[in-house]
Amino acid sequence: MKKKLTRILALILAGALVLTTLVSIVVSAAYGEEAEPARDSYAMEIQFLEDQQALRVTQRLVFTNRTGTRLDRVMFAVYANQFRRQSTVMYEDAEALYAGYLPGGVEFFSVAVNGRQAEWAVQGDGEWYLRVKCDLAPEERCEFTFVYDVLLTENAGFLGTDGDSWRLSGFYPTLCVWENGMWAANDPLQQCRYTLTTPADYTVRITLPERFELAATGETTREAMGDGTIQWTASAQNLREFSLIFSRTWREKQET
Repeated sequence: MKKKLTRILALILAGALVLTTLVSIVVSAAYGEEAEPARDSYAMEIQFLEDQQALRVTQRLVFTNRTGTRLDRVMFAVYANQFRRQSTVMYEDAEALYAGYLPGGVEFFSVAVNGRQAEWAVQGDGEWYLRVKCDLAPEERCEFTFVYDVLLTENAGFLGTDGDSWRLSGFYPTLCVWENGMWAANDPLQQCRYTLTTPADYTVRITLPERFELAATGETTREAMGDGTIQWTASAQNLREFSLIFSRTWREKQET
């Protein structure tokens, strides 16, 4: 009888230990998710239109409403639009605009929220902001899809070319930051853009003629498409801004 009771107590204790372990795992997972929520993620498919000196971009952004309030719109910064007119270009010296002023920027074709066409408008004197109408409850996730062209230009800034190389950063619509009950964004200059930018994950594919080489933020791979082009894929996590350079002559630059 005593041995039987001992075995029963041992089984009860073993069961309690297993239950405690399971509860601990569940609680740890729950707290882990709360401590490190999933980041927003950008995905871009880019086609280089060499003859037009432009990029054709399809961009998807998976966004979570972490503002704590219901949103009827989301604001994006369109930094490349500083080149749409000469009066809004933030570079003053001739060294930056070595070819003189040439127009550039973003031309939108469509904007969708969760696969449905959305109401949208480009705003501001410099057309630096894109407003997209939506209806998002706190913590609700959605997917924004943009189709647009980026007209490249000749300058020493972040949307420029020197004839052999194209340097691109801040070329895509970027989420503004919710601050003090409103959307906020900074000036388009590179050293300012990082201040009000939320880290996110990026996956970017760009198709280039095979005579071009590419360097980009994060890890890159290349695949020959069999038609004289190379598809490059770059991916990076926890990133404040994605940038790339593609060139007929190989160049590499690192900075912090």
